[in-house]
Amino acid sequence: MAEQIPKNKVNYTTYLRKEKYLNSIFIDAVTEKEVENEISKLAENKSCGYDGIPPKIVRKISIYIVKPLTYIFNQSVFLLV
Repeated sequence: MAEQIPKNKVNYTTYLRKEKYLNSIFIDAVTEKEVENEISKLAENKSCGYDGIPPKIVRKISIYIVKPLTYIFNQSVFLLV
């Protein structure tokens, strides 16, 4: 089926509009401070999530997991772009 598609030597950029897109977004990398802030907002009295780790434990070990979580979040977002 793919072989039936005619070959085209036109660069894909010729089909893109030249004006700026007002509805586009730009995503900055997440900082460790932002991750710390979100962890601190976790309610300790809530039940575990899918991972089985209670929010109370996440808050207590936050100094150890902030750096890796920040890295994972940033890799996840920028791999999608």
